[in-house]
Amino acid sequence: KSMAKLFYRLLDCAPLQTGETEPGFNLITYYKSGEYRSIVVFRTSHRSHHYYAEGEEHLTMSPGCADVAGTFIVPVREDFDKLTPELLGAMLDEVTLSEEAETAILRKLTRTQKTLSVGILNAPEIRFEMISDGAGVQKAFFREGKIDYNGTLYDELFFEAQTPSTMFAEPTFILHDVVIGKGFHWERTENQKFAGSLKIIVENGALTAVNLIGVEDYLVSVISSEMKPEAETESLKAHAVISRSWVMARMEQRHRAHDSRFKEELRSTPEVVTLVDSLRQPEDETGGYIRWYDSTGHSLYDVCADDHCQRYQGLTRVTGEKARKVVDETWGLVLRCGGELCDARFSKCCGGITELYSSCWEPIDKPYLQALPDTPDHEEGGRAFCMTDDRAVLASVLNDYDLEGYASGEWEEQRSVGELSTIIEEKSGRKIGRLEALEPIAKGPSGRITKLAVKGSEGSFTVGKELEIRRILSPSHLKSSNFSVRFEDGRVYFKGRGWGHGVGLCQIGAAVMAREGYGYKAILEHYYPGTDLSE
Repeated sequence: KSMAKLFYRLLDCAPLQTGETEPGFNLITYYKSGEYRSIVVFRTSHRSHHYYAEGEEHLTMSPGCADVAGTFIVPVREDFDKLTPELLGAMLDEVTLSEEAETAILRKLTRTQKTLSVGILNAPEIRFEMISDGAGVQKAFFREGKIDYNGTLYDELFFEAQTPSTMFAEPTFILHDVVIGKGFHWERTENQKFAGSLKIIVENGALTAVNLIGVEDYLVSVISSEMKPEAETESLKAHAVISRSWVMARMEQRHRAHDSRFKEELRSTPEVVTLVDSLRQPEDETGGYIRWYDSTGHSLYDVCADDHCQRYQGLTRVTGEKARKVVDETWGLVLRCGGELCDARFSKCCGGITELYSSCWEPIDKPYLQALPDTPDHEEGGRAFCMTDDRAVLASVLNDYDLEGYASGEWEEQRSVGELSTIIEEKSGRKIGRLEALEPIAKGPSGRITKLAVKGSEGSFTVGKELEIRRILSPSHLKSSNFSVRFEDGRVYFKGRGWGHGVGLCQIGAAVMAREGYGYKAILEHYYPGTDLSE
C-alpha cells in the first residue's frame, strides 16, 4: 500500500516531505490550493507478529516508509530467500491502515461543508476580539448610518478565518455581551467564542455581528447549545441530522426566495404592495388575530442564533470531543421526503403526543410532521417516552438554565387576575379591563390550544396560534399551550403538559429512546415517519 501516493493522486497536490518521524507513524506534508497541511498517519502496530515469530513466519523486518511505499529492505539473507508476495502482504496488512480506515481518512480530506451566515448580536456597539492578532478587545459603533471602527466609517467589516472546510474549524473570535434566551425566563448576556469568519453590518439602525461558518461547524455548537454534549450519543446523532436538515432547508428557501420572488416577481411598486398585503395576518371580527413566528424574516443572513431559529452559542458550550465525533459520523446526512429537504422541527417535550405543523405555523401540513403518540410503535395508551422524571436523563439533555424551570412532563403556573390582566394588555395591545375568562376555541391533536378567546370586563378578543397564546399569558412564555385553566379566589391557575410546540422530534423523548437502546435512525423514523436519510 502507498498511503502517501494515494493522498497525492486523489488530492492532486504536490508532496513536500514524506518520512518516518518516530516508530509508529508516518508524516505526510503536502500543498494544495494555497494551503499547507500535515497529516500524521498512525500504523496499526509498530511491527507485525512476524518479527517475533519463529520458523517460516519469522521476518527480521520492521517496516518503515520505504517498505509501505513498495521497496522492501531485508536485513537478513535467509529472510530474503523465503519471501513471497503473500508473506509480505500479510506483514503489511498488520502495520498499515485498513481499507475502511483509509477510506475514512480520504473522505475527511476531500469532503466539504457549505457556508451559512448566522446573525449573532444586534446592538448600537459591538465589542469583539480576534484571537489571532492579540490586539485585545475592539469596538465598533453605529454612527451616521455606518460602522465607526477606529474613527473611520465603513459600510461593512469583514475578518476572515483560514480553517479549511474539510476539517472542523478552530476558534477565530470572541463576541462580548451576546444576549441569549431573548424574551424567555433565562435571558442573559455572556461572552461567546466562535469559529469561522466575522462580518459586521448595519441593520435596523444598529450593528449586527454575523458569523460565516461551515454548516458542520455550526452543528457542533447547535447540538451542544440545544442539548448537552454529554447527552446520549444516538440522540445527539439524530439531533445533528435534523438540525442540518432544517438549516439547509432554510438556506435553500431563503436563497430561492431571494433569487426568484424578489428578482423576477417584484418589478414594480404595486407588486411589492401586493406581496406585503398577502403576508398580513388580518384581525377577525372580534378584533382578535392569528399570528405565528417563523425564521423566514431574516434577509441579511440565513438564520439567527437564538430560539427563533436554533440555539447557536459558538464554541462556548462545546466541551470534549463528543459533539465533534457525532457531527463527524453524520457529516452531510439530511432527511428528505419526496426528494425535498425536510423542515425538521423539534421541541423540548411534546407532552405525550406530537403536534401538527399547521397548529403552530402556516395552514399547511407536511407528511413527515404528524400527530402521533410518543410511545413505542406509536401505540395508543402506551407509555410516552418523554413523560419522565428521571433527573439523570433530563440533566443529560437540558442546559442548566433550562433545568431551572423544568419539573416534569406536566407543569403548573399561577398568577393573580390583576397581574395577568395587565400582562395580556401589554403583550396583545388590546384593552380588556379585568380578565374574566380564557376559553379554548380550537385545539390541535396533541391538546395544544391553537385559538383562544380572551374575555374581560372592558373588551374581548381571540388569539392564536400556540406561541402567541403562550406569549400573551406570561411575562416570557408559558411552557406550552396544552393547558387547562381555572379561576379561584382572585387567581388564575394553569395546569399543562409538554414544553414547546411539540412538532417533530421531542428532545426528551429522543434522549429516553437512546437510553433504552434505540439507534439514531430508529429515533428519526419514530419522529419523522416516511423520510429518507441521505447525503
